[in-house]
Amino acid sequence: MVDTTGAIGVAAGMPYLWIFNWTPWSLYVNLNGWDDPKNPLKPSVAANSYYPYSDNHYPRDLSLDNGTSTSWGHTNQLVVNFKEVSQRLQYSNLEDPVATISADLYLWVFVNSVMFAQQSSLLKEVEPD
Repeated sequence: MVDTTGAIGVAAGMPYLWIFNWTPWSLYVNLNGWDDPKNPLKPSVAANSYYPYSDNHYPRDLSLDNGTSTSWGHTNQLVVNFKEVSQRLQYSNLEDPVATISADLYLWVFVNSVMFAQQSSLLKEVEPD
């Protein structure tokens, strides 16, 4: 995977959840009740060959039953807002797919769903509530 942020693997040994926006609109992320100050996440656009942008990453700590405002845990609450089109998608009780615990996990946000991936494998697609 191409790293467009220069930040993947921020702290050696600590896995992260990375959120990628693969939509034509700016994405506002609320994870476990916390509005990320890095909002909005830029849209995928033709100028970048539609490659998704990511600057939102959170420590992945599966020792936590429930995620916190600063960490992705085993079970999480995610709300994504596309303010340009007044669309809000809520994902309650979003569980980590627990493939490889020590590796980064990628969450691709599409217009009507999210997809988990890790390394070169797609793990599962989740529809909003």
